[in-house]
Order: sequence, then C-alpha cells, then structure tokens
Amino acid sequence: MKRIAAIRLACVLTVVLGVSLGCAYRKPARSSTDPTRTSQNEFSSLCSVLAELAIQRYEEDAINGKITILTVQTNHFEFAKYSEGDFELLCLPVVSPDDLAGFSRFAYDYNECNIRKADLMVQAGQYQQAKMIYQLLLRFDSCGLATQRLEERLG
Repeated sequence: MKRIAAIRLACVLTVVLGVSLGCAYRKPARSSTDPTRTSQNEFSSLCSVLAELAIQRYEEDAINGKITILTVQTNHFEFAKYSEGDFELLCLPVVSPDDLAGFSRFAYDYNECNIRKADLMVQAGQYQQAKMIYQLLLRFDSCGLATQRLEERLG
C-alpha cells in the first residue's frame, strides 16, 4: 500500500514539475499587430543585461589594480591572458560563430568602462597612462569600439 502511494506521489510530482517547467520555459506570446516588437524588446533587454554584467565584471577586476582590456578570438577554445605592468589583455574564446555577437557586445561594454577610466585620468592629469589605455584599446579592439573616437583622444 505504501509503495502504491509513493508511486502515485512520484507521478503527480512529475506531472506538476513538467507542467511548471513547461510554463516557465514557454516563449512569450507575440503581439498579433507587430510580431517583431517583442523580439526587439528582448534584444534590447539582453543588451542591457550584458552591459550590466560587463560593468559589474569591470568593477570586480578593477579591485586588483590592473587595467584589463578584453578582446575576442574566434576558433579558439581557451582563454588567453597577457600581462605587462599594470595592464592585462584577456582574449575571450568564441567557439561558435553564433556566439560572436554576444561576446563582442560584452567586451565592447567592458572596454567602454576603460575609455571612461582613461577620460577621468586625462582630467586628473595622468596623460601617459590614459594614452596607453587608448592605444591598447585601439590596437586590440575586435568588438567595434569607435576607432575615430579613440584616435581623436590620441590626437
């Protein structure tokens, strides 16, 4: 009798969990008037989340006192890290071409924090270190940073 009750309970839990997970992972309903609106909102939301994660990661990395520049590499399976003095270059591996946009966006947002830091260094009169940051970002950018904007700061 106890065994039958246990089997029934297991079946009920399986059904409830299956229905719950199905509802949790169900795609949001598309608007009947504008089917692309939801996907644009989802894309915008994902970009915002990536930006927040990149900023948080930058703040955590800044604690160690080194200035880290991110770049992406395709067809590599391992992280590559190069250090010299106060600077680190971290190459993020992008194994699948489908992941390139996400990794590039993360690195772009992370490196935007470096541009902001260098701008603040210029305001504080630390021109040499700011120049080095701008040069490294310009040299190793594979994420779409505004080249013209960096060149103007170096000019």
